[in-house]
Formats: sequence, C-alpha cells, structure tokens
Amino acid sequence: MRGKWHLKAIQSKAFCCFKQYRFREALALFKEQEQLMGPSAPLAENIGHVCSSLSEYDEAERYFRLATRLLPDGRQHAKNSGGVYLGLGLLLDRRERPREALPILYQALELYVDSCHMSGRFVESSLVAKARMSLGHAHEHAGELSKAEEHMREAVGIFSRTVGEQSPLLAGALGSLGKLRVRQGALADGARHLVRALGIEVDK
Repeated sequence: MRGKWHLKAIQSKAFCCFKQYRFREALALFKEQEQLMGPSAPLAENIGHVCSSLSEYDEAERYFRLATRLLPDGRQHAKNSGGVYLGLGLLLDRRERPREALPILYQALELYVDSCHMSGRFVESSLVAKARMSLGHAHEHAGELSKAEEHMREAVGIFSRTVGEQSPLLAGALGSLGKLRVRQGALADGARHLVRALGIEVDK
C-alpha cells in the first residue's frame, strides 16, 4: 500500500536528483508524486524549477502560475508564497520579459518582508536580499540602472548582516553591483566592489 512514507521517499529522491543535476529523473519523480497526491503549490513550484533548469520554459511558467493559484492565504505562509512568486519572476526575467517580471518580483519582496515580522518582532532575512537582487537584475535588464543599483546596494547590506562577510551570496551580489557600476560609468566604485567580491572568492 502506498502511504505517506512512499510519497516522502519519492519526494526525497526527487530532491536528491535535482541537487545532483539529474533533472530528467527529478522531473519524472515529481510528476509521479503529482499523480499520486494531486496538485499543490509546493509541488507545482518544484516542477517549475526543474522545468526551468531543463530550459523548458513554457512548461515551467505553466507550473509556476499554477502554484500561484494554489497558494494558501495567511501570513504564516508568506515565506513559501514569496518563493513561488520569486521563481515565476526569475523565469520571466530569464525569458527576457523584465517588465512583466517586475511586479511579480515586488510581490515576492513584499511577502518576504512580511514573513520577517512574524511573532511580533522583525528578523532580517537573506531571502529579502535574494528578492532585491532579482529586482536589481530585472530593473537592469529593463534599462533602469538607478533602480537596479538601489536594490543591489540594499541586497549587499542585508547579505553582509545575515550570512556574513565570507558568503558566496555576498560575493555574487558584490560582483553584480560592481559590474552595474562599471556600466554606469562609475569605474572606481565598480572596481571597489569587484575587488571585494574577488577577495571573498579567493578566500573561499
């Protein structure tokens, strides 16, 4: 009899395959899970990420949009909901549709910020920084470089405070900000961020 432990085993194996870049196997397992338990927001999001990794963007977008329709209400679900909107926004930006991606990414940011206010106190999260970096890239692709710089600078500060000065996440954010500043013509400032990013990568 196929019970909850069978479903958990399928899910665990699917995540392992995904982390090993065995995307076709992961997709087959997630689809099997979908057949057994029906659609859900987390499962649709997982399938969307796998399809995106396989460059099957139409299918990925279909599943991400399905996930948004299946999301539960309530602040306690804000973090998970933010992940769905972030995934959809990133996909649209990857498909060279930054104008369409931006309002969805702002929705992800709002949900992540909301999740930081749980239990009556504010706890800063690196997820907010990830959303801001995604917004930075989308604004850059839309040609709005000042807006892009604003979000990337915010992300750098949050990453520095939440994951530390030696994190690859901070290095990536600094690298993106540095290249953006060079594009803006601020060569000295861009070089400063790029050197800092390189230092973290070398230490790592």
